[in-house]
Amino acid sequence: MRHAILSLGWFDSSFESLIEGTDVFLLKEGQPARITQTQKVTPDIDGVVFYYMQTPKKGGKEQFVAVRARYKSHDIRFHSPVRIDMERHAGGIKAFCTDIHKMDGDECASELLWDLAIRNPLQFSKLHEIAKETGLAIRKPWDSHRGSLIRP
Repeated sequence: MRHAILSLGWFDSSFESLIEGTDVFLLKEGQPARITQTQKVTPDIDGVVFYYMQTPKKGGKEQFVAVRARYKSHDIRFHSPVRIDMERHAGGIKAFCTDIHKMDGDECASELLWDLAIRNPLQFSKLHEIAKETGLAIRKPWDSHRGSLIRP
């Protein structure tokens, strides 16, 4: 399965107005924009598409946070974004560019999906569904943590 990571602009100006099910995001200047054709998901991407936003540099280093995930009919905007660890979540690349970043294999996608689920317990069930449908559930202990994260 092939997964991908795609930019949705700047966190400070865009996160609060990010809406599930739309390709609209805000530019750094606050202007609305759509995902461009070069950023569109290509037919070879059949797995999870993660969306990230860029945060201001800290210590001269760019920071990226995962804010949304899509897979088939699932489209989840996270309440608590997760900082992307470039080694674990993106296969060791140094930084993202404006084009879509295709992830090699399931390892990075599994790590990012798991970290998003742990950080967003109210969305754990939805993320678990994606993990099961994509075969990523076998890589992490989803069922053993489910009860401790979701409270009635």
